[in-house]
Amino acid sequence: MKQVISISLGSSSNNYEFQTTFLGQKFKIRRIGTNGDYDKAVDLLIQLDAETDAFGLGSVKLPTPDKNSRLIHIANSLLDYVRDDDSVKIAKLRSRLKAPVTTGDHLIKVAHEWAIRSLQFENNGYFNNARVLFLSGMTHFQMASVMSEFTENLTFADPVLESGISKFIHSFKELELYAKGAHDILKWVPSKRLTN
Repeated sequence: MKQVISISLGSSSNNYEFQTTFLGQKFKIRRIGTNGDYDKAVDLLIQLDAETDAFGLGSVKLPTPDKNSRLIHIANSLLDYVRDDDSVKIAKLRSRLKAPVTTGDHLIKVAHEWAIRSLQFENNGYFNNARVLFLSGMTHFQMASVMSEFTENLTFADPVLESGISKFIHSFKELELYAKGAHDILKWVPSKRLTN
């Protein structure tokens, strides 16, 4: 039986364990939440490495290049942007582990794009000229790119939520500019952050 363990920075109150069969192979799936404790997550990865066939990391996304090969540090609501030293630590840790480690980002990107295109096709232009608000275009860059094929009415709240600047981004082209450089400049703007 294959063992898959999800180590999450999320709440331990959401932990679970179950067995299932997929493509004729039996799996035991277990989730362990660390309540935001990064060091505990690292310790669990090291401790459980010998007994698992694969790790999934939850509530954290590793830096991934966008289409311009710029590293964007992404995190969910539990974390702020992943610090450079954390991403280096995670990369070193991954090289020490026997079991593969993933966040599932690639699968999510494919699934989101497929879902949008499927809805658009099956519902005769469902997203044509739709008005769409993204709370974070940086986090959902690929999804925003696909949506921009069907509508120009896109609004992004990244400057508001990331830096407290009361300015929305109103097009995918503006989001690309923000991703290429304005995003780095905004971290120097003195303002109170709206998210932690």
